[in-house]
Formats: sequence, structure tokens, C-alpha cells
Amino acid sequence: MNFMLVFVISIFMLTALTSQVLGRHPHPCNTALNMKNQLDMQFDETVRYAGVTGKLIAKVYVSQGGSWTLVYISPDGASSCVMASGEAWHDVPWEPGQKS
Repeated sequence: MNFMLVFVISIFMLTALTSQVLGRHPHPCNTALNMKNQLDMQFDETVRYAGVTGKLIAKVYVSQGGSWTLVYISPDGASSCVMASGEAWHDVPWEPGQKS
């Protein structure tokens, strides 16, 4: 698996465990399809990263304006819940072998 993806997902898992969902998501759970559509229509966010954590799928949605949302999705797509969200997303340049 790509080291950068593992790193990003790990950081967001830690964030999800220590932060509260922001108020901009009044109903943080929905079906995966409805969640995708809601994030696209309300925040212009699309999937940027995805990975598997245990039996859940983790996806990071990001907008060009910098807003981001981390969601966990059940394998069947019936449940998708916001774990964390925020502003000022930016990619950090990384090359294999480079320490952060």
C-alpha cells in the first residue's frame, strides 16, 4: 500500500478519535451514496483518498477550496458516518525514503 495513503489515513484516524464532528454536519450518518451526494452538493467535496481500516472503508473528501471530511463506510454501503471535518486541506510533498 502507498506509504502516503497509510500515513494520511493514520493521521485522520487519530484525529477522528480525538476530535468532535463540526457543526456543519447536522446529520453525520447516512447511506454511502447519500453522503457522497451531500458532500458534493453542499461542500463541493470529492473523494481524494480511500483505504480500509478493519472492516470499514475510510474515505477523505476534499474540495478545491480546502474543506475536507473524513467518513467511515460500512462494507455494504448502508452506513456512512462523518468522523472528522475541517478547513485548509493541503497536500504535503513527499517522496519515498523522505522523512517527515
